[in-house]
Amino acid sequence: MSKKFVKIDSQILNSWSKCETEFKYMFVRNLRPYDDAYPLARGQLIHNIKEKYYEEYKATKNRMKSAIMAVEYGRSKISMYDAIDIPHGMEILDNMREYFNYYSNDKYIPVEVEKIHKKVIFEDDDIAILYVGKIDATLLGDEQFPLVIMDHKGYDRWFDPLVTDNQFTGYAKLVDIPCVIVNKIGFQKSYTAEKKFRRVKLVYTPEKVEEWVHNTARLVKDMVFFLEEGVFPMRRSQCGMYGGCNYLKICELDPRARDMMIDKFYKVVEPWNPEKVKE
Repeated sequence: MSKKFVKIDSQILNSWSKCETEFKYMFVRNLRPYDDAYPLARGQLIHNIKEKYYEEYKATKNRMKSAIMAVEYGRSKISMYDAIDIPHGMEILDNMREYFNYYSNDKYIPVEVEKIHKKVIFEDDDIAILYVGKIDATLLGDEQFPLVIMDHKGYDRWFDPLVTDNQFTGYAKLVDIPCVIVNKIGFQKSYTAEKKFRRVKLVYTPEKVEEWVHNTARLVKDMVFFLEEGVFPMRRSQCGMYGGCNYLKICELDPRARDMMIDKFYKVVEPWNPEKVKE
């Protein structure tokens, strides 16, 4: 049997870990629901604003000026997103102004921004795994952690990120930085700034990272096998988890009616390429 070379990122890994049927619809058939456009667009606009902020700060070392320039840049990008209307766009900009005001004395200094990293994280006689991740920002930290990773997350409901998350553990492996800060940017109007804007620190030991590597290798070997067999079991216990699967509308129907549901509620997108996640 020839050696397999597999390229993955956290989205592929998360989907496969959750449900093989979801993986089939998301990454084999490349289906996306029409109604998920706004959350994705909002997240992309937040990243546009934060990227501009870091670029300006690296040039000027002036946080207030950088924040003003970043918000104005965000304003110029709103029209590029069909899913963001003017009221929602203004809401996002107002929220980001509040965010920058809250962190006006931010201690973190940007080193790299929105950079894609790649690394072969596992290789044996059967398989080589190339892991890809776009890291929002690598920042100067403190004496304990001279460098830290920061990942920006817009959110509407309260939750704490998990240290077992594939995305964050993968980042620690990609760049050998043990500290990941999840920069949570909330949009709850009833919350104070202290509650909306939180930075949750996750720390990874080498042992914890290597445990993730070997667990990932096992999952990827299973994925390769099922892809070759063309078999994608349905993990029914996952259907209602985390607000419900995006493909539940398909799976809850009689198999004979599923193609009609797909045509009505889902679009076919370009095949996912982890190395193009920045675009």
